[in-house]
Amino acid sequence: MFVLGLFLLANFSLAQVNSLDQILAQIEQNNPKLKAYSNLMEAEMLELESSNQLSNPELSAYYLPFGEHGGGDYLEYEISQTIEFPSVYLARNSLIKSRKQKLELVYQQKRKAILFLAKTLGLKLIYCNKRIELEQNRRQNAELLFNQIKEQFEKDQVNILDYNKAQIHWLQQQFQVAQLEKEREALLMELRHLNGDLALQTELKDFEEALTLVSFDSLWMQFRSTDPDLQIVEQERQMSKDNYRLAKQKLWPDLTAGYNSQGIAGERYSGLYAGLSIPLWQARKKLKIASVQAIYQDQASEVSLQEKKSHFSAAYYKYRLDLEQFQRYESSLGQINSEDLLLKAYELGQLSFLEYYMDLQFYRDAKDKYLEMQFQLQIAKSELSKHLL
Repeated sequence: MFVLGLFLLANFSLAQVNSLDQILAQIEQNNPKLKAYSNLMEAEMLELESSNQLSNPELSAYYLPFGEHGGGDYLEYEISQTIEFPSVYLARNSLIKSRKQKLELVYQQKRKAILFLAKTLGLKLIYCNKRIELEQNRRQNAELLFNQIKEQFEKDQVNILDYNKAQIHWLQQQFQVAQLEKEREALLMELRHLNGDLALQTELKDFEEALTLVSFDSLWMQFRSTDPDLQIVEQERQMSKDNYRLAKQKLWPDLTAGYNSQGIAGERYSGLYAGLSIPLWQARKKLKIASVQAIYQDQASEVSLQEKKSHFSAAYYKYRLDLEQFQRYESSLGQINSEDLLLKAYELGQLSFLEYYMDLQFYRDAKDKYLEMQFQLQIAKSELSKHLL
């Protein structure tokens, strides 16, 4: 039994995920959309590889037994193989590699989007858990206060109005906790869906990341080198260059070689067959199209880079301002009396119930605002650093 207990405890420990990074790792492994796209990407890569092979050899034959002729029946057959100019295969191979890299980048784009959604849900879950913990404490205080006022009311020491206010206050706190618990269940269901409908045993209670950020230049360099959107645009630029090289190589003729045999019984002619195509029209048009596309992709890449940097810069400096405001707010909040001190002041008769309730609401509004600002900063920081997922 002892061994069995250890086994069950070990399995429970494995199932329990106590960090957001662990949750993201599980979702990356189990997410059905990522699994489906991984299979699709493999099929598309195989298709790309098959697009740079030799064309099929051709076999043709003529057997002409009908008509007026003095000798035997005429028979002709020919085997031939057509190939593009060798440099075409090299150029196409470079283009295929570029397309494969784009497929991988698209996968990373989808992966980061799903993990960012999961991280956002995880941060919401942490925020929800922190609010539940706060509201549970408030519910306990409200119950304690109600019981005190109820006892005083039964002794005619307080009036019915204070008794009703205390009772409603307690009921409101119970309702608030119940609503937050429903929100938590909904968030867990969304995370479970992202995890391929596999349950996640998790207790996320506090934000794991500090709110500080590295310098803009450092973060921008990270973003520029790892953001899949920018990488895809840059890869499309490379693909357009490879496509231009391929179109240029296609100006060379296709080559055909084979063996031919023809004649009638007793008289046969056979030998080698060779030919080439002369790319006078289509290849030059395609080269011009590829040239224009390469120019467009160069311009589009530069525009995309500038737009991304502009948006990223605006988000970064807004975050810095919001963080400074939060830090000032946090410092001021530490100077406000806690709920426990307010309750003691009320119990000692230093505050009336109305004064106690108004001060309590003021403090709670400030605390709620603090938690909301902290949560919004975590979301904003996650947005700025999602390229690192």
